[in-house]
Amino acid sequence: MTTPLTFKFNPELPYRSVERAINFFEEFDSFLMRNKLLGGTGISRDELQLLFENGPDADTGYTLFKEMQERISRPGYSMTSKDSLLYLQCTTTLAIHLGVHALLAETPEASLEYITDAEKLRIHADGLLLSGSDSLARTQLARKAAYAANASRNEPHKTAILNWYAEYRHNYTSIESAAAAACKLEPVSHRTAAKWISDWRKNNLKN
Repeated sequence: MTTPLTFKFNPELPYRSVERAINFFEEFDSFLMRNKLLGGTGISRDELQLLFENGPDADTGYTLFKEMQERISRPGYSMTSKDSLLYLQCTTTLAIHLGVHALLAETPEASLEYITDAEKLRIHADGLLLSGSDSLARTQLARKAAYAANASRNEPHKTAILNWYAEYRHNYTSIESAAAAACKLEPVSHRTAAKWISDWRKNNLKN
């Protein structure tokens, strides 16, 4: 990107939220170009425009990201160059989707969570470039155990939120607004609540 970003974002977001997301995109674009990732041309303006117009999909990105993590975390697994590149591409693409989510979020709190996750993935991508396959596999194995422990702790909160949403979902016009309310009921992040609600809708409100 050789010119500043001019995409439309949620006008109700405070300036600090928009500025942080824009700064992320500009820095991440330089990172991608410097390391010759995603073709070495940085973030495609056309593809970014489509994300703003059609909506980002971090949920699908997280699914692919976790699938890659599980694959490389298997005991005895030796990462190939192809898998390493695929994992890196998955990481960077998910970070871009999260950045778009941050600019389209309905609340400053949701925007902060999205951009924080995007920034963490940016750091993670940098670590992938520096780490060897063996150290990467060990790191991912530890993360897999942490994810499992966290999922177990969150199960009661998930059940409570989904039971609440099933009864009161008609009071909310979007997943984001319902997630914002859910966070006040149970001690979970906005993104986690939004994902649970999104998954519930997919499984229970089929056409």
